[in-house]
Amino acid sequence: MPLVGVIVHDITDPYFSEIVRGVEDLASENDHLVLVCNTDRSARQEIGYIQTLRETRVSGIILAGGGLRAEQHQQMLARQFEGLRRERVAVVALATQHVCFPTIHTDNIFLGKTITSHLIELGHRRIAFVAGPQEIFTSHERLEGYHQALSEASIAHDPSLVVWSNFTEKGGIESVRLLYGRAVQFTAIAASNDETAIGCLWELRRRGVRVPEDVSVIGANNLPSSEYVDPPLTTMDVPMYEMGRRAMEVILHVCGGGDYPDIDEKVPLRLVVRGSTRAIEGSN
Repeated sequence: MPLVGVIVHDITDPYFSEIVRGVEDLASENDHLVLVCNTDRSARQEIGYIQTLRETRVSGIILAGGGLRAEQHQQMLARQFEGLRRERVAVVALATQHVCFPTIHTDNIFLGKTITSHLIELGHRRIAFVAGPQEIFTSHERLEGYHQALSEASIAHDPSLVVWSNFTEKGGIESVRLLYGRAVQFTAIAASNDETAIGCLWELRRRGVRVPEDVSVIGANNLPSSEYVDPPLTTMDVPMYEMGRRAMEVILHVCGGGDYPDIDEKVPLRLVVRGSTRAIEGSN
């Protein structure tokens, strides 16, 4: 039975679970097996898994996580990709890589800009931003969107309002503690993903800070759990399941003898407004 490898950064992250479910559902319908490889954002692990999957003669590889920014890693990835193309192994990336993979991805700059602009439209001017890990492109792209939104609204950039985190609830908790430790004033937090935002909610509540009355919080990805936290989380919907399924469609196309695709598809995004954001008092 043909085998497809899916390389993820963190197998416990619900973001990747949704993607893998999309891959597996279509793979199962077409008699393919799926092998999930967890890298913990290790460049060495990622290259090692790709090499192992090549040796196993898989039909396709899906790189589900954000591209690692290290230049040496990107060069090694490019060499692996050339070998995979020669071997007719389909490769699909689901986030920015600086290698010419067929890509189905989120417009992360647009995402970061949209969640920040939502807060600005509600009258917020002191907006903290909790970014993801510094070593991946996704984090920098979402942060760039935040900066663009501030610039377009003529709001000065304050570096003390930006915190680098790790896309986990614990990271969100630690980020809020760091912001309060810096003694910076803010009325809203834009978090790079929902898990981080949920951690922010938890720590704000522990401190007696009301959401959204005192501080608004917005996340990204629209994980299934984001609707059921208290208050329900405003977020940007990313069609994770559909991304996984679409990636598997590309793999099946190549496996069926189709041309190796040259695609750069951006998935549709949608702002989902719930109870964790509100207009700041006195704003228009």
